[in-house]
Amino acid sequence: MGHWTTLDTPDGQVAAWHATPTSSPRGGLVVIQEIFGVNEHIRAVADDYAARGYEVLAPAFFDLEEKDVQLPYDQESLQRGLALANAVGLERAVEVVKSAATLLGRAGKVGTVGYCWGGSVALLSAIRLGLPSVSYYGGRNTQLLDETPKRR
Repeated sequence: MGHWTTLDTPDGQVAAWHATPTSSPRGGLVVIQEIFGVNEHIRAVADDYAARGYEVLAPAFFDLEEKDVQLPYDQESLQRGLALANAVGLERAVEVVKSAATLLGRAGKVGTVGYCWGGSVALLSAIRLGLPSVSYYGGRNTQLLDETPKRR
């Protein structure tokens, strides 16, 4: 079971759900939220990865614009989440991922997994930061077709 912590980023502090394994971590994982925030579902996803041996941070990206956003899965929340995702933007989101990955570096190799909007953030993190990443149904991935991947 994880707990809330604070993550320092270039744009200020954001909350992050921090879940740790019961033994030495296999590596670190940044779980990147959907447009509904770090809600109960995303916290459960982070806890599940921790149960599988990973140290996990799930940053609350929307804290850059509005603190403590956890939205239900409904149409009104979808619109609010889209507005917040647009306000945060992919550029700032990648900086949050970079901060989380740096903190998790002590756990060993670090990767990302993102869902929906977070899937596009994960893809951009792979391209710009060279992090191993999985993008689940990244809705903005086609906007990244002209990006040149960072060489390791």
